[in-house]
Amino acid sequence: MPDYRLPVLSLRMRGYAIGYGAASIRMRSRNQTDEVAEPNVFACEASIAAWIEGKDWLKDLNHYISANKKTAQHDLKTQLPELHAVESQATYLLWIDCHVLHPFVDQFCDYLHKEHGLLVSKGSAYGKSGEDFIRINIACPNALMRTGLKRLSKGYCAFTKQFLECR
Repeated sequence: MPDYRLPVLSLRMRGYAIGYGAASIRMRSRNQTDEVAEPNVFACEASIAAWIEGKDWLKDLNHYISANKKTAQHDLKTQLPELHAVESQATYLLWIDCHVLHPFVDQFCDYLHKEHGLLVSKGSAYGKSGEDFIRINIACPNALMRTGLKRLSKGYCAFTKQFLECR
């Protein structure tokens, strides 16, 4: 379950330093050089509003993401049984075990992006233990997620036929 103490994560609040967002490039550059990235009055007020008013919205969001996760797990099991969703809690990122593609998981990610328009995170970006995994964001409209899963399935079939048939 997301942490209510961190509205920037739980409520997907961005732009804690929006106070200089419209400032000149010179001003933004100087602020970033001086590491002035502290919360501003807008971020503080938004955080307070999120803590006070955001609980129902967050509850609905968690329910929606949970339903998306169940759908994604079901779709993977039925359409792409070679890949497995990793059980997780408190995240809108679905880790998918792609060990059947070892050692070509990074190439598979690049192929999905280039040939099927699907951008997934490479597990290898998280160290050696992540090498055989990909990560997808399921905190999106269900239709968009299902389109992505279809692209993943089509991409997997095409990738394995084209590159791994001779294994």
